[in-house]
Amino acid sequence: MLRRNSEENVPQKVKNLVWRAVSNSLPTMSLLASRGMSVDPRCPRCGEAMETILHMVLQCSESKLIWLLSPARISDGVALEGGSFSEWCLDMSKKCKMARSWEIVMMFVCQIWNLRNLWTYERRKMDPMLARHRTLQLLGEYEVALERKQPVSPPVELTPTSWQPPSAATFKLNTDAAVRDNKTGLGMVVRDGVGDVLMSAGLCTDVCCSVLQVEAEAVRFGLKYSLDAGMRSLEVESDCLPVVQLLRMKKRERSPAQMIVDDILSMASNFDYCEFIFANRSCNKVSHAIANSSLSFSEVRVWMEEHPADVLPLVTADKNFLYQ
Repeated sequence: MLRRNSEENVPQKVKNLVWRAVSNSLPTMSLLASRGMSVDPRCPRCGEAMETILHMVLQCSESKLIWLLSPARISDGVALEGGSFSEWCLDMSKKCKMARSWEIVMMFVCQIWNLRNLWTYERRKMDPMLARHRTLQLLGEYEVALERKQPVSPPVELTPTSWQPPSAATFKLNTDAAVRDNKTGLGMVVRDGVGDVLMSAGLCTDVCCSVLQVEAEAVRFGLKYSLDAGMRSLEVESDCLPVVQLLRMKKRERSPAQMIVDDILSMASNFDYCEFIFANRSCNKVSHAIANSSLSFSEVRVWMEEHPADVLPLVTADKNFLYQ
């Protein structure tokens, strides 16, 4: 079940949410109450039953309407009693024989959770037809982004002037370093094929050395945290050409930077796919901004499915460029 979810062509955040739902780790009201929190365990939308994951996704009257409007047209079996959401998923995944059908189900599970949170925390509702349209639109945009991926071709193409989605891997990691006042800031950001940030991090160190060495340190920093987060298919992009040449083993040199590069290449062997790419500074604005911000950090900072607030305009600009 979990393996099939990971193989579907939906955004990574959708896969993560469905995985949490199947493993019964979404913070529904009944789960929070069972952990000792002072909350009403009933469904905040209908108030008719305990808000389990099964009830929230399938049995709540608000959810039933969404399923009836969805292309899946799920109307039977939603009132599954005594079972679990994971059992329902296993049963439904076997029934979904047509192409994209389980992808659609996963997208609507995610949308129902978003609608639940919209009402629970903001007391706002979205029109069911609008919710249906936005869910299918997001899936369509993601599929278009996947279709844009082309095999890596010989270097006859123009060098991009803005961030581009990964062409062969699942995710793209951008890294950069900034040096000021004998301090070095390291920045990294991981995005998927539509430009959504899955992870970002920054670190400030008192080590001040050559540009080549700090840029290599930035790549090692980004690769380590990506590996720890479970990402196994990466394109790693840096705006430091000498570092990329060392990583692509086009040359070797006797230097501290080469020792860092050797460590990076050893770490890269743990990935299913890992390619090192050179990009212009204009393609690397987000990680550069994080590296600069990191100069004021007192410890490493990591954001999952998020990024520092001050880089939001750069992230948005990169995403907008993809659809121009």
